[in-house]
Amino acid sequence: ALDGELRWVVSLDGPGKDQGICVAALSNRDLVVVAVSSDGSDALTTSDTIVTRFSGSGAKQWEARLGGNPGENVIPRACAAAPDGTLRVAGQFVGPADLGDGVVTPQGDADVFVASVRSDGSFDRSLRLGNELGESVSGLAADALGFALIGQFAGSRDFGGPTLST
Repeated sequence: ALDGELRWVVSLDGPGKDQGICVAALSNRDLVVVAVSSDGSDALTTSDTIVTRFSGSGAKQWEARLGGNPGENVIPRACAAAPDGTLRVAGQFVGPADLGDGVVTPQGDADVFVASVRSDGSFDRSLRLGNELGESVSGLAADALGFALIGQFAGSRDFGGPTLST
């Protein structure tokens, strides 16, 4: 709170190492937290993206996961809430991974994903962006019309407009 008073604290209670990545505030004062959870080994051999919605008082409303199968590495990097309460999550994945609406395979080392999670915690859809080289994402904004990403890519890419080259 702006007055310096701590309102609530929660633990994600994942099976291994959990790290909060971003938080999005919804218009009704609910918060959606996006975290990465590893399988508990020393190296991030399997990493899932966990999306959790909390009420304004800190009560857990729901939890959704991207990944979840052994060997999948789905690493969130950014999140943003649209005005309708839909949450967009952007990140990278290495190897075949379930991004909410089925398993996809990256075209290169690591591809970027944007997943859309409805306000009730169900998955809407996901988008994979990538070529034979590695891509990364570092920022995301969302509004009623869609989303914008900030990231890095190598080579040439056609994102639906003019072809961009590095």
